[in-house]
Amino acid sequence: MNRHSLHILCMLGLGLGALLFSAGCIGLKREVSSDRHGTPVTTAKLAQVEQGDTTREDIVKAFGPPTQSYKLKGNREILVYVQEQSERTETKLMLIFTLFEWESEEDKDVVRYVFEFEDDILVDHRVQTSG
Repeated sequence: MNRHSLHILCMLGLGLGALLFSAGCIGLKREVSSDRHGTPVTTAKLAQVEQGDTTREDIVKAFGPPTQSYKLKGNREILVYVQEQSERTETKLMLIFTLFEWESEEDKDVVRYVFEFEDDILVDHRVQTSG
């Protein structure tokens, strides 16, 4: 195959690709989806929490049942609320009614709200994040 024939073949391929793309037979699609699990802890509710004043009952009333709870020595208890947020990004190529997925990424963030009580009174609270 000579150079001129190769050039014509490449031009035909590019022309066909442009025609298919403009006709909707070829498409590039990027989808982003997010998902949230766990206890939603709002900053407004969190701002009302005060060490030495807020009770265990107040926390459960505000945030619902904890994800985890731990009984410790000396009338101490820890309540943990876990919230997970994940975001998935997928890049897809549609070629004449066939879908090809070639790139997929997932980011996951985990937030843990930890409340520590002594005799049912809040003595410490903190937020732990990972992701």
